[in-house]
Amino acid sequence: MDVDASVIAGVIAAVFITILVLLALIAVYLYKHKGSYRTNETVEEGEADKALQEKSDPSEEKQEYFM
Repeated sequence: MDVDASVIAGVIAAVFITILVLLALIAVYLYKHKGSYRTNETVEEGEADKALQEKSDPSEEKQEYFM
């Protein structure tokens, strides 16, 4: 009976260690791929788009008043 208990304990320990290693690998993968992305636009294009967005602020356009 001692052999059976030691085999079961060994299997449980192996499964537990395998789960811990998998969780560590998943955590490292998610940390390294945390949603960063690349764009194909240059810095000048990005600044031009930002300038256009700042100039077309809707709050500065004609306002309508209802009474």
